[in-house]
Amino acid sequence: GHIAMWQRVAIQFIADVHRTGLPASLGLDGDAAVDAYNRRGFEERRTWPLARIRADLDASYQDLRAAIESLNDEQLHAPLGGPWHGAVTLEQLIATNSFDHNPEHVAQIRRVRDMLQRGENAPT
Repeated sequence: GHIAMWQRVAIQFIADVHRTGLPASLGLDGDAAVDAYNRRGFEERRTWPLARIRADLDASYQDLRAAIESLNDEQLHAPLGGPWHGAVTLEQLIATNSFDHNPEHVAQIRRVRDMLQRGENAPT
């Protein structure tokens, strides 16, 4: 659920670029705001069965690939104005919300898997 949620943020940024030329900021200033956003996403998906989580992940990945393929080089690489102040490109926003974000969670999953294999309780 978490990875798919952030991939959908990247998809929304791309849709915003197509619609207005600029991705709208989520307004998440600071770690506390990001943590709250993550908690809301978790609560929305808490009761989803694993099959639905997996289907959402697969669909978000395919949707993100299609959205990225709709972009040209200028859209990907131009510094973004507005709330981004020219400090970031759409390519960087996509990376932050997808493939640059995922390794952190792969390491977490491996730690939990190892704990469970040792017979320890997984953190909640």
